[in-house]
Amino acid sequence: MQTPSLNDLLLRYSQTPQRTRLGAAAGIVCAILVCYYFLINQDQQATLAAAQQTLQATESQRAEKFAYAANLPLYESRLKELTERLNSARAMLPDTPDVPQFLSQIGAIAREVNLVIERFEPQTEVPLDFYAETRFAVQVRGSYHEIGAFLDRVSHMDRIVNVSDLTMEEPKVNNLRVIVTSNFLLRAFRSMTADEMAAAAEAAAKKDGKK
Repeated sequence: MQTPSLNDLLLRYSQTPQRTRLGAAAGIVCAILVCYYFLINQDQQATLAAAQQTLQATESQRAEKFAYAANLPLYESRLKELTERLNSARAMLPDTPDVPQFLSQIGAIAREVNLVIERFEPQTEVPLDFYAETRFAVQVRGSYHEIGAFLDRVSHMDRIVNVSDLTMEEPKVNNLRVIVTSNFLLRAFRSMTADEMAAAAEAAAKKDGKK
């Protein structure tokens, strides 16, 4: 079968009724538009949608950064306040016994009120829930006023310290002052780590299991 030449095609086209030629042209245009929509326009729409999402995310991040920058002084003030509260909490309930420092603090208070510490004996630390208690058997010698001033200052330490089992005995008059020997327990507390709490709970469970 012979392929028609360009002249044959042009001749056929000239002999085709005008309505048929217009219909064919319209069909070709429609086919081009359909191909454009499915092959080009939809791809551009998807690209545009992705670009719009990226723009919205960028605008949201920019708005958050502007809001953060505008409130930065407030955040800094809040951070400072929280840091101070954390430091205060750590002072009240430190995470280590730090017996030497505690002894130094107690000794300094005793010297301020002219009280003599005759014995300061750390005892076994006892775990209690999320904190631990260390007891110190203390013996001091001084006047009633000096002992009272000492205990008052101890109660106002940054660290939580309780006094119990207080006794006073052996009163003696010295230079018109009544000097007594006082024995008591100082109970200091510290926070426990998660590992320490787990170990304490395991030890308590083993102890209960033996009963």
